[in-house]
Amino acid sequence: MTAKENAEIVEKFFKDDDWTFEKTVDDDGDVIFRGGIGGLEGAYNSVRFTVLAEEGDIQNFTTLPASAKGHLAEISEFLHRAGFRLRNGDFRLDFSDGEIQFHITWPDEVLHGPDPVERLRVFMMLPATIMAKYAKGISAILLGLATPEKALELCD
Repeated sequence: MTAKENAEIVEKFFKDDDWTFEKTVDDDGDVIFRGGIGGLEGAYNSVRFTVLAEEGDIQNFTTLPASAKGHLAEISEFLHRAGFRLRNGDFRLDFSDGEIQFHITWPDEVLHGPDPVERLRVFMMLPATIMAKYAKGISAILLGLATPEKALELCD
């Protein structure tokens, strides 16, 4: 599917579910959606998302509203340990500013078939769910209360 076709599915999902978002198109014709998800359980009750609809796939970058600056080594170890448990997606850590993200890419074939909007709902909520699951461990490290290994145990 083209970037435009993928973006139409994403936009339909956002509008049907009354999500607040901003939409832009980059120089390559890829469509970028930005917004936030609130009402999460756990140490953080909201996250920011950036969804990139491009030709062939849709990517979701979900960002935690916290910085790991000053704890980069510990958070990096924690995210690598947590990532080893995951079947889909990956954690990302920006070493320049401490930004923590969860990222997932879905090939657009996943959206083919019955009810592509419902399939997109899973795609949109998975990163926020993962962030909520591991936020307690991230907070424990940022507050100096746990080692990466012990922080991971808090997330089980």
